[in-house]
Amino acid sequence: MNDQQFEGLRRSGITPLPEAAWDMVRWENAREVLTSKIAGGEADSTSVDDDLKSFISKVEGTPRDYRCMVPIYDSQNNPVHCGHQIQRKDRILCHVKDKHLHYRAFLCEGRCGRVDW
Repeated sequence: MNDQQFEGLRRSGITPLPEAAWDMVRWENAREVLTSKIAGGEADSTSVDDDLKSFISKVEGTPRDYRCMVPIYDSQNNPVHCGHQIQRKDRILCHVKDKHLHYRAFLCEGRCGRVDW
């Protein structure tokens, strides 16, 4: 939904959901599809990255160039964006895969501290 559509809803007396709430629906759908692809062996790290690119944003004028836009819930149970920032695009995608999708494409043979990984 674009800004004009939001404004049209506001003028008609309808209060649209916050952007993070819409993103929560998008994230839940994307996560479900990706989880199915991963479980079915239909995904590789590159295809997962491609599917997750819509959940990161470029930040201009800061030393940390990329921001995680995965929706999470704050302490009052309101949907907000994660907001974690990292300088490199590959690192923010790793953050999204690890922290939000729980997808680790490569075995680390226990170096991460989990003996089952």
